[in-house]
Order: sequence, then C-alpha cells, then structure tokens
Amino acid sequence: MKRRKFITISTVGAAVIIVPTIYQIAKRYESLNPLIYPQTLAQIWNEETIKIIGSEYLLQTPNENNRQILKHLILENKSIIDSNLEKSLKDQIKKDFETKNIAIIDGWILSITEVRQCALYLLTNS
Repeated sequence: MKRRKFITISTVGAAVIIVPTIYQIAKRYESLNPLIYPQTLAQIWNEETIKIIGSEYLLQTPNENNRQILKHLILENKSIIDSNLEKSLKDQIKKDFETKNIAIIDGWILSITEVRQCALYLLTNS
C-alpha cells in the first residue's frame, strides 16, 4: 500500500471514530446542564423516570412541547449568570412550592420548574 493511500485511509478511519464520539460527549454535557437536568430529582430518580415525568407533563401541556419555550419559561423573569444557575433554580423550586406553583404528575407533587426541567431533559435526550 502506498504511503499516501495509507495516510488517507487512516485519517478517514480516525475521523469516523472521533467525530461521533465528540458529538456524544457534547450532547451528554448539554444534557447535564443544570437548566436541563433536574439535579434534585436526579438524586431520587433514574434517567428513565425523569423522562416519564417530562413526558406526562408534555401530555398535560402540549403548548410547551418545544425546547426553546421550556427554556424561556424556566428562566422567565430571571437574569441568571451561569455560575449561579443551579442555586437560582433551587431557589425557584422552593418558591414554586411556597406559592403553590405545582403540578401533580403520576401521584407526585412537583414544582413547575422541576417538571419543566424533566420535559426539557426528555426533549434534549430523545
């Protein structure tokens, strides 16, 4: 095999392996973003349960079945800096319970922020 052909085949082969791997890593990183990934619920539920909750919420509110709409609603009336995002979301969840801004999904009483995060996680990872 000639050197040029070997280098070309090796380069293409490496790209075939590396590009999808980088894509999957980037997608996984995005899905663990505190805006998308419901940190509190992830402590008690697995990924599948979070997706089921998100799915149930989207069935109840079909007008929110869009990633951009959900992001906007979660961040509504907030100017959140990335470093404070997790704390701001925890504060919002607490406020949701105090103001009865809740949803009952599959027998669970959850804050609207939490269920919207579940729905956003579902849409990001489906």
